[in-house]
Amino acid sequence: MRSILVALGQMSVEDGGVSENIDRALRLAGMAGRLEADLLLLPEMWCTGYDPGAIRRYSSHTSPCFSALSYMGREHGMMVAGTLPLKDEEGVANALLLVGEDGEIKARYDKIHLFPLFNEQSLFKAGLKPVVADTRIGRLGFATCYDLRFPELIRAYGLMGVELLVVPAAWGKPRLAQWVNMTKARAAENQFFLAATNRWGPSTAVGEEFAGHSVVVDPWGDPVVEVYSGVNLGLAEVDLDYIAEVRRRLPLYESRRPEVYKLS
Repeated sequence: MRSILVALGQMSVEDGGVSENIDRALRLAGMAGRLEADLLLLPEMWCTGYDPGAIRRYSSHTSPCFSALSYMGREHGMMVAGTLPLKDEEGVANALLLVGEDGEIKARYDKIHLFPLFNEQSLFKAGLKPVVADTRIGRLGFATCYDLRFPELIRAYGLMGVELLVVPAAWGKPRLAQWVNMTKARAAENQFFLAATNRWGPSTAVGEEFAGHSVVVDPWGDPVVEVYSGVNLGLAEVDLDYIAEVRRRLPLYESRRPEVYKLS
């Protein structure tokens, strides 16, 4: 049995309120650390929110956002993941960072699909590739929020042997039913675990309320834990060996016929 403990750090985010957001994240990290979680997942843009000024100002590797993420991993001896704005010579990316127990970056995934309803294309450059990381807790894949609407990306992760898909999000409440359906569907159709932490509460920057309802879903598409609302920590014990059992009982990948899927 390869059992890991996954913590979902669901939180409200003040757009531009970096100090307040860091404080909330640190409190959630402290709770997760005391419970000996292996991985803490924070929401999308957990530190700056969607405030354009904050995104520009706090987009360096020396920002307090990056320092806080690193500190959480190092202080509590766990992996921590969430997205931050990170700038390089090509622009600012909505970058999903995974830091290890030593506080160092173990993986970086730049959000591939930018959400047009929030005009993300004016804030960020788009990522160019999926990212897989072999870690002490298993083989992880990464996607961010709107990426869930693109099953071809998520299937690529299944074909690359991902065991746990990590998904930070800022998903709006008007589309909550889609969030619930897609998190379950992406896990079931690829027969892996999916951990998704969503932002909760209103946003002044985008004029919309975020839905919460963070979730860990098993390879059958059944929720292991759900955090419906509020600033809360969800905790799920995940047995990665269960993936092999599910695939043995329903050999989905053996039933695929990619040679007939091409459109003429």
